[in-house]
Amino acid sequence: MRTPLRQRIQEAYEPGIDYHQLMRRVFPPEHYPKAWNYSSNGGPPGCAMTFGKGLREMGGRRGKDNRVWLP
Repeated sequence: MRTPLRQRIQEAYEPGIDYHQLMRRVFPPEHYPKAWNYSSNGGPPGCAMTFGKGLREMGGRRGKDNRVWLP
């Protein structure tokens, strides 16, 4: 059984971590290879929307310097 997304975010989080670095820790390419596929129409990888939504639901945000902050 897979670990819930919010729990994976919480476990991988460090204060001031870079957004993309945290997304890589939450969705490691060796465990989630399909999550890093890009749409044939362009845009972000498949995991980006899920990750962003989970982060917002936890009350987190990404600053202008691409750093992630969770309450």
